[in-house]
Amino acid sequence: MNDYLRNKGEVSSRIKPKNKYDWKKAKGNKYEFYIAQFYKNEGYKVYMKGYNEGYQDEGIDLIAYKGKKEMILIQCKNWESGATLSSIKKFVYDCRNYEMKNYKMIRNKQIKKIYCISNEIEIQEINNYIASIKNEIEFLNIPLLK
Repeated sequence: MNDYLRNKGEVSSRIKPKNKYDWKKAKGNKYEFYIAQFYKNEGYKVYMKGYNEGYQDEGIDLIAYKGKKEMILIQCKNWESGATLSSIKKFVYDCRNYEMKNYKMIRNKQIKKIYCISNEIEIQEINNYIASIKNEIEFLNIPLLK
């Protein structure tokens, strides 16, 4: 794992909620910045779709690019509880819609879809679903180090 994931200090100081009462969004933003920095450190350019577009992000928080061919659609969840099957299915649906809507722009790209969650709770029902859709998405448990 990248050194950045061991050093969380760089992220938290940059996040300022647009609305001082929107702490849930701020918590999500913190994790999005954390995951974005990981991909930047791996040589990707990252568009912060969730942060920039808010609730109109179409269910995709980050889009990471490397070169002209590689693209990753990423959903970030900074949750204490485990992921839900419905949230995984929604991400799959959102990615498919994004691909259809942007087909002309992305048709020549190799697209990966990654669902990142900040806890390490594994749920067999989710693993079974991902296998049933032929591993169309990758499910990663990446804790936000405190």
